[in-house]
Amino acid sequence: SAVLVAQRANETAVRLAALSAPGVADVRMAPFKYGAGSFKVMVIPSGNRVPVEVLELVRRNVEATAAFGIYFTVSEPKYRRISLVVSISVANGTLAGERDLVRTNVERAILTHIGDIQIGGTLVMTALGSAIRGADQRVFDYRIEALCVDGKHQLVHNIILRNDELFLPDTGLLDPVKVI
Repeated sequence: SAVLVAQRANETAVRLAALSAPGVADVRMAPFKYGAGSFKVMVIPSGNRVPVEVLELVRRNVEATAAFGIYFTVSEPKYRRISLVVSISVANGTLAGERDLVRTNVERAILTHIGDIQIGGTLVMTALGSAIRGADQRVFDYRIEALCVDGKHQLVHNIILRNDELFLPDTGLLDPVKVI
């Protein structure tokens, strides 16, 4: 790899240049995307979203590494906005003040679970249920009341992302994950 990187202007050098930006977990290279002498770099973020300044830094790093006359683009995944309403039942003996803490723990677990789904991954409802139940030992039962993807209500079923898509909590809503 060191020999390949030293040569510059090759796929390994471009990949390492893109990966050197902070917040970049991985990159997907698509050679010849726009014809001979072209490629596309898709940045896969460490979190749910690629900041604009990171995309610009990746573009500059790749530009410094790629050969003159080469056409390339740097992009981020397509985001699928997701929102949920989940009702939970807590175990008998749970105090009223503890219920808010349980709801907060469940909300945090759901957001973490969604954030852990890799690009092109699948939101598996049974795994989401395990995350909800595992969020707090006082969760007795749960029910997914509403599931929306890109602002459209969905039946509660597994949702498979394409290989260039990533889930993002719906930023258009005040509370994209609501636990009641």
